[in-house]
Amino acid sequence: MRLDWQMVLLYALCGLALLVVLWPTVNGGRRFLRRWGVKDPTEEQGLLARRYLLDRRLLYPPLFIAAPFVTGGDNSFWPPLVLALLLAEIIGTLRPVRGPRAAILTRRAWGDLVQRWAVVLMLVLGVFAVVLAVAAKFAQEWGQQVLSTYPPDGTRMPDSTVISQTADVQARVTDPRWLIVIIAVVLATAAVLGIVWLAVRRGSIADLQVDAALRTRSARVAVGIGIAFMATSVGEANRALSILRGTHWPVPEPWLLAGTGGLEALTLPLLFIAATGWIWVANPANRMPYVQSTQT
Repeated sequence: MRLDWQMVLLYALCGLALLVVLWPTVNGGRRFLRRWGVKDPTEEQGLLARRYLLDRRLLYPPLFIAAPFVTGGDNSFWPPLVLALLLAEIIGTLRPVRGPRAAILTRRAWGDLVQRWAVVLMLVLGVFAVVLAVAAKFAQEWGQQVLSTYPPDGTRMPDSTVISQTADVQARVTDPRWLIVIIAVVLATAAVLGIVWLAVRRGSIADLQVDAALRTRSARVAVGIGIAFMATSVGEANRALSILRGTHWPVPEPWLLAGTGGLEALTLPLLFIAATGWIWVANPANRMPYVQSTQT
């Protein structure tokens, strides 16, 4: 795997810039809680919110540096960004709850914290990405069978077709991108649902209003990032098919390739879904019944 170290440096600088711009303060924590439904938050409540935000935002620079090593450093900014933010949320959520605890009498459910349609959309996108990845795998197997029937040196065939750049074509039919997509979708799904589960089940801090706001924020941000991640995974799986469709095969392409050419038109809609889904879900809504229920 070759990395563009200029891109690695860019990610590190972006992480530091985000940390500087988003450095949490007590007043910023109060504004944060007000956005998430806490009425007239106190300075002590703002301190709790600041600690919550700091646990996550301090992770941005190192995770932005590490992200290209996972995504392959292909000069695409979006996948490392989504991965770094998701990892920051996972690590922040796994940290133990500090300070006095409190118990509530009513039982929480994940539907109290995050919209059900958002979780369904994330799972649908994940399944779609896996289906495309499996299709890419079968298309690769077809390509390997085609290559096995022709000389490896790209000699001109009787039908005047030439398989040129045989090594490049061989790389295309053995590209593990399809497997990476499946593994990424499975891990991301487990991570997002795990964050939501922890947001529901972890111990409560003494301030129930702040606790409700932070739980809601954790669940919604995780699912919002999950939607963006799954939309990106669909694009990656579709790219694996596009690479094979872009090869000049000496025989007609199977339906897995010829019949999926229209998926190229999904590129822009997927970017729109990723961006709007993230923004819409990962931000506070006009009504957040669970947060509001702690103030009665």
